[in-house]
Amino acid sequence: MSVLPATSASAMPASKTTLPPMAILGTGRVGQAIARDLLMHGAERVVLVDMDENRLGAVGERLSALGDVTRLQADLHDPIGVMSLLEGVSTVISAVPYRLNLPLARLAVEHGHNWVDLGGNTEVVEETLALDGVAREKGVSVVPDAGLQPGLGNILAGDLYRRLGGADELRVLVGGLPQHPEGELKYQLVFSIEGLLNEYHGTVRTLWETQLREREPLTDVEPFMWTGMPELECFHTSGSASTLPASFQGKVGRVEVKTVRYAGHAATLERLFHEVPIENRASFLTSMLPAEGEDLVLMRVEGRKGSTRLAYEMEDRADAETSFSAMMRTTGYPAAIVASLASTGQLPAGAVVQERDVPAEPIVAGLRERGIQVHLRES
Repeated sequence: MSVLPATSASAMPASKTTLPPMAILGTGRVGQAIARDLLMHGAERVVLVDMDENRLGAVGERLSALGDVTRLQADLHDPIGVMSLLEGVSTVISAVPYRLNLPLARLAVEHGHNWVDLGGNTEVVEETLALDGVAREKGVSVVPDAGLQPGLGNILAGDLYRRLGGADELRVLVGGLPQHPEGELKYQLVFSIEGLLNEYHGTVRTLWETQLREREPLTDVEPFMWTGMPELECFHTSGSASTLPASFQGKVGRVEVKTVRYAGHAATLERLFHEVPIENRASFLTSMLPAEGEDLVLMRVEGRKGSTRLAYEMEDRADAETSFSAMMRTTGYPAAIVASLASTGQLPAGAVVQERDVPAEPIVAGLRERGIQVHLRES
């Protein structure tokens, strides 16, 4: 495979651009990464909102050395109360569980804020995108799915479609993995247990022969090869594809998103789930999966038209300097870059669909600036 330029020199962002005030809802792992990144890249003020006073205080204290940080304790189940605190904020970025997003997004748009979230549940994302009309009236952007996947993978898939002049096939293969796997599942909690369980419940949307097709999570397991890694596999999970199949229905023959794990993960998890009632799975997985440890993230986004194939590839590992995991970096940094584009008017007003509306060049360039290399290859 030959390596192609993923960005042009003109697409490289300035290392320090003044950004208007931004608010981050939730100061968990990804929320911290987003907040730090915005401060490091020109946010004049960051407002942190959380229900957990102790975590809010600790995170705010660490970040205050980087710039102007406001800490607000608030009940995130109370959208009216939250939005009443955010006067003067240009963009609201949600790093809270997806089930809280829709009511918060509605009020954020009504108050004239750009809205950015990490997606994760396709139905919630579709309802968020339905705020298009109100957002256009207010002149703001509504941007769900701004994390790793859905998010970065959608953006890169859309870019491959345009580079190829259409496509017969688009695939996103991505996963967060422990660098030193242990236990039956060879996995660790690289993000919230709620987000993890969402991947294993519900139906999976794909395209087959240009038409929507539904699959079950943990199905269609296939080997996944990556240089320097032991045997891996990939399979369907729920919510990961988000808007991709609908965006390319009738245009692309095959569209799918699969999750990467160490070989044997899917079969082991299916066996364990047969033994554990659905209401007990969160506590069960929490008890058996380590929550700490160095991780890595692998992503390959493939596009094919006829005999021409293009692929984006990315590998990232936990960063000792910031103590951020690879999942925090590859989820939080794309979200921060997308939020920066929205706050500076570089995304359209209304509903923003990642693969359609977000250009890959500033995202790839911004990640490179942050030490995350995304390579475009042709075979």
